[in-house]
Amino acid sequence: MASCELWTGDFDVLWTHRANLPTALGHTMFDLERSVVTVGYIYALTPSGRARWRYDPEHGGIHWLDIAKPW
Repeated sequence: MASCELWTGDFDVLWTHRANLPTALGHTMFDLERSVVTVGYIYALTPSGRARWRYDPEHGGIHWLDIAKPW
């Protein structure tokens, strides 16, 4: 993983850059998942209990992790 940023979108689908996550720099997607939880966000899980990552080949091969702030 070369770089990692935390972006969130609201109900208007306006994306806002929240933070760079330097703790995930050069580490694994699992490290990123733990960082996201540490800063107070949650994400959907697969039936096997892993984070539900989405791959987007149309935008440069980006991996997305849909996160939410628990209310």
